[in-house]
Amino acid sequence: MITGIANIKQLEIPANLSLLATMNSSDQAVMPLDTAFKRRWRFKFIDIDFSHVDVPNYDFHLSTQSGVYRISWPKFASIINDVLIEAHVAEDRLLGPFFVKKDEIETAESAKETLSSKVFVYLWDDVLRHLGHTKIFSSKYKTFGKLSSEFKKNMAVFNLLIEEKIEKEGRKIEVAEAPENAVE
Repeated sequence: MITGIANIKQLEIPANLSLLATMNSSDQAVMPLDTAFKRRWRFKFIDIDFSHVDVPNYDFHLSTQSGVYRISWPKFASIINDVLIEAHVAEDRLLGPFFVKKDEIETAESAKETLSSKVFVYLWDDVLRHLGHTKIFSSKYKTFGKLSSEFKKNMAVFNLLIEEKIEKEGRKIEVAEAPENAVE
């Protein structure tokens, strides 16, 4: 017992108190709470929208078998999401527009690290664990460590379907072209 504080027998919450929060229902830690929250509170579904003004829109470079392509975060995430949707991945497991922050992809170095250590590891460990990594990545990669290492060496790490989509949505560049805000 804490001295100087009255023993509280009941907690009272004012009737005019509003709580605003966000909840990622794909977070395994909230699953047991999910049903209780849904019964007690109102929810507003917010769709995945890459056109929002605050969405990071930096370009980075990705390698395919036919070269290096410059592509923006919204286009790349949409490519990945389209493939995941076709594989019947739940919507709350898709890449959202703010999955990466602006400062995480604004330079070549930070973008490469963020893609490998945040985006790819999420896809590999959480989304593709039971579907198979080859839905997104090349079948030659049996471990995430090897995939990450090869990506950091500018190697092509995606399967042919993803490569085709990157080549269609991106812009082929000369390897010597290395703008400050693009992954080399």
